[in-house]
Amino acid sequence: PANGKSSVTLAGGGETPVPEKTVRVEERNDRFVVDTGAMIFEVRKNGFNIIDIAKAGDQQIIETHQRGLCVQVEGTEYCAALDPDANVTLEEAGPLHVVLRAVGSLKNAVGERKFDFDCRLYAYAGSPDVRAVVSLINRQGKDADFIPLSALLLELPTTIRSGRCTFGSEDGTVKQAGFSDAPEAYIYQVSSSEHVFGGAVGGQGSGKQTKPDTIGWGCLSDGQKAIGAGVRWFWQLHPKSVEMTSGGMLRIGLYPSRHREPLKIYTGVARTHEVRLCFSAGAMDTDKLK
Repeated sequence: PANGKSSVTLAGGGETPVPEKTVRVEERNDRFVVDTGAMIFEVRKNGFNIIDIAKAGDQQIIETHQRGLCVQVEGTEYCAALDPDANVTLEEAGPLHVVLRAVGSLKNAVGERKFDFDCRLYAYAGSPDVRAVVSLINRQGKDADFIPLSALLLELPTTIRSGRCTFGSEDGTVKQAGFSDAPEAYIYQVSSSEHVFGGAVGGQGSGKQTKPDTIGWGCLSDGQKAIGAGVRWFWQLHPKSVEMTSGGMLRIGLYPSRHREPLKIYTGVARTHEVRLCFSAGAMDTDKLK
């Protein structure tokens, strides 16, 4: 407690056992390949797209793509994958964890820059999870200038077609559905006090009133493989969304395009978001995702 006292006793321990699994990273000419023992993922050096390829067991979940981190500004899309000068480095490498860092700019199809980005990917021995910490930075203009951000998206095209989606709800239960009746499904935190489920799933909830820690995640699976995604501080840092499509797209709306009001990002301002991705061969343990 504040201004209080507590007693701590340190006890001697035995030798630390050798970990059953270690994380390994291989640097190639064009990419880094990380093997945690539970999954393998590849990160491109040129055309950084968060995760280029991901496998769990014998199942490939993400195939090479051109999406990743993208923004929309005044009707134009700018993507990290379009920056040929982005720099991806191995920042930390140990037997139990690896950190990759990517820095660069988000550019449009003709090479015009709109924002800068700084992204770290964390992987751990024996874990099927990858933690992504993404910062969007406005280094353009003068103090009073701003960029009207219409969307900040993290998109990963998966190999899961016509699968099933699962989302957490604020009462601790899950919402599940296929895509037979709608081509998409999502949870969208509109404000601190309201979120809605849409597409193949339905319902609504609050946020600030109940302070739930069971929303802000979703899972896409087809029985043979699955990918899950969760956003930290989902309702606190509204608006946010987790979206999936029948064609296999996993879309994390760090500033969702379905939120119609642009956000003014002033010069010198940065926004940081944390996302956890989980990969599985076979069914996903939804209790773990919660």
